[in-house]
Amino acid sequence: MSSQVRPRIVAMCVMAFALTVVPNVRAQTRSAMPDSVRAYLDSALQIMHKVLGADTVDWDALRDSLYQRAEGAVRPVDAYRSIRWALRTLNPHSFLQLSSELRERERARTPESEANTSASTGARRVYSPFSNERVPAAELLALADGQVGRLRVPAFSGAQLTAFADTLESLVRELDSADVCGWIVDLRGNGGGNMWPMLAGLGPILGEGKLGEFHGPDGLTGTWYYENGASGIRPRDGEVNENARVSGEPYRVLGTPPVAVLFDGGTASSGEAVAIAFIGRENTRSFGVPSYGFTTANNGFRLPDQANIVLTVGVDADRHGRAYPTALQPDVIVPITDGELPEMPPPGIDPQERAALAWLAEQASCGR
Repeated sequence: MSSQVRPRIVAMCVMAFALTVVPNVRAQTRSAMPDSVRAYLDSALQIMHKVLGADTVDWDALRDSLYQRAEGAVRPVDAYRSIRWALRTLNPHSFLQLSSELRERERARTPESEANTSASTGARRVYSPFSNERVPAAELLALADGQVGRLRVPAFSGAQLTAFADTLESLVRELDSADVCGWIVDLRGNGGGNMWPMLAGLGPILGEGKLGEFHGPDGLTGTWYYENGASGIRPRDGEVNENARVSGEPYRVLGTPPVAVLFDGGTASSGEAVAIAFIGRENTRSFGVPSYGFTTANNGFRLPDQANIVLTVGVDADRHGRAYPTALQPDVIVPITDGELPEMPPPGIDPQERAALAWLAEQASCGR
């Protein structure tokens, strides 16, 4: 996919839910429904059916339940809640994406408490004390025989892909110029968004070439790459899509210095995809606790009013083809505290960072 008009792929998790058959509702519900709503629901179902295939779901049962839940809708906006239900039934991280205009239109027609419920993806919430961090950050951490560059990589979404990639790469450049002997890439609390500018900005550390794969129902659908300042996907069939690129001459880190990757239960979706991109890289080890578990690939499909059905279509895999349908497990489990999670990041060097630093200190480039 390019960053122009094609739908984004982001990283999430595949689960199946049983559908409840609702008999004898199809005819009575459809007859009382305006044609505009009926056509809108049918267009949503057609997208789901075309993408997922005829044999994956009991489509008659899903259709009947969807129409029953949309009973009383007089305009397409009234049907958003029922479409969200159908998407959650198919997969817990498929969802309906609305523009600000469509969100306001829905709020104007729906009681606030009901709107808040209907807007939810239905997914469980895993807390991380790092989830509120939004700005990439860099820090030098001292070892006995050198120093380490620590990169904080938060979630990112929006249109400023190049700016975010540039920010990350400039931090890599700044730390590398201080002659660091290794790296900590901190993905804790990174709930996702758009993986491509993250990969483009971290490319000098990740290294050139293949970083991961997407697997669909029929196997490999495409590979992720970083090359010469750009990240993107090479579909199994079709042209290569460049999705993000740094604006200047790409920076290059010499060799393959050791990297410690940190993630936690708040690392999800594209944050998990970035963690997967480091799996299989030489001199790399991960620390923390299991990730959220939205390690899947999603595509966006437009409805007639430009609402966007974001539908799970595949599973993330690493550069060697190993798929991750559930939460990532770090190489070294390290809780951040002995008890409940703190509301804010702990001050100073926390236990997960301490474990990463201890491993880095044992690597040849850092003096051992």
